[in-house]
Amino acid sequence: MSRSGRLLLILAVLSLAIAATRFVPSIGVPVDAADFAGGLGVGFLIGVVVIWAGERTPRG
Repeated sequence: MSRSGRLLLILAVLSLAIAATRFVPSIGVPVDAADFAGGLGVGFLIGVVVIWAGERTPRG
């Protein structure tokens, strides 16, 4: 996987982890921030899939 794909994957995992804190009331992340992080995580995952598919298609 390319460097940009790895970076997007790391960002996706981090933002989805922040979104998951919505279900842990003791952490205290606002619901709006958790929803926004979840949306970013999904967007980053879409970017990872697009980059991964672009690397796997044969050129030529």
